[in-house]
Amino acid sequence: MTNLDEAVVLREFAPGDLAYMMSTWLRDLRDADPSPLPDDLYFPAVRALIERLLGDPQVRCTIAAAADVPDEILGYVVAIPKELVVWTHVRKGLRGRGLARLLLQSAECPPGTPAAWSTALGKIRLRNPPRGRQFRSRPPFTERPFRS
Repeated sequence: MTNLDEAVVLREFAPGDLAYMMSTWLRDLRDADPSPLPDDLYFPAVRALIERLLGDPQVRCTIAAAADVPDEILGYVVAIPKELVVWTHVRKGLRGRGLARLLLQSAECPPGTPAAWSTALGKIRLRNPPRGRQFRSRPPFTERPFRS
């Protein structure tokens, strides 16, 4: 872990990070989401949602950057500390080295913190099991409304 700590700098989100974040988040979410919406409807709707999330004062975005090149984004986490992991991204060549764990710790999101979206692998790594549907009990009919 010391090599990772020396090679990575954690910093706050900056306006120059938006293009990279938007492209990776939109691409990865689209790959994970089997929505039947065509791309020309899907991307503008999700882009607007991401922009609203990033503008929310409760949401914190932390960037992992290369220590020697602070503008080079290695990964990022978007989260509401101690409540919700909104999105986490690590560059493909750097996955499995503890970078996401470092980002989640910096966002105060321990294992088991609910995730808003995740891929199948993300659910396993976050230890965030799929939740079953929640059923509301219905009161029984006292009358038969459709029979005469």
